[in-house]
Amino acid sequence: MLLSKRGSMHTLMFVLIVFFGFGLALGLPQYRKYKNITEGRRALNRGGALAFTLSGYKQRYGGYTQDFSRLVLPEELAECALEEGGKVLLCGEYRFSQEGGMLKAVHVRFPKWFEFDLDGGTVNCFHAGDSDVGRHLCEGINASFPIKI
Repeated sequence: MLLSKRGSMHTLMFVLIVFFGFGLALGLPQYRKYKNITEGRRALNRGGALAFTLSGYKQRYGGYTQDFSRLVLPEELAECALEEGGKVLLCGEYRFSQEGGMLKAVHVRFPKWFEFDLDGGTVNCFHAGDSDVGRHLCEGINASFPIKI
């Protein structure tokens, strides 16, 4: 009966496309937010593993190294790539670098980063002052993740 009327199939298709479009418009930003927070948690785990490895290096050789190619990287960091002569470790969407007693993980797209205090054993999430994305991601990660190394 519905399909026998002229133009009813076009109307049905239009309604389905509009319904799908609204669902996509509402669901896609939530999915991206979830993926960014998940990647941030993964960066915290990887940073913790790297901080532990750097602490072991310091105990053995008396100081930290800025050259990650000198480290025996744990399994969590096996898929990461060395860049800039071993001074930067690219893991997913975060670039890890080390200066003094601080390990820094900077997001490649958003103005947000983690700082791991290697001597103090703490982690802090920072973002650019006007970045709503960075603020939201730091709040989402810090609220549900212990920030001690």
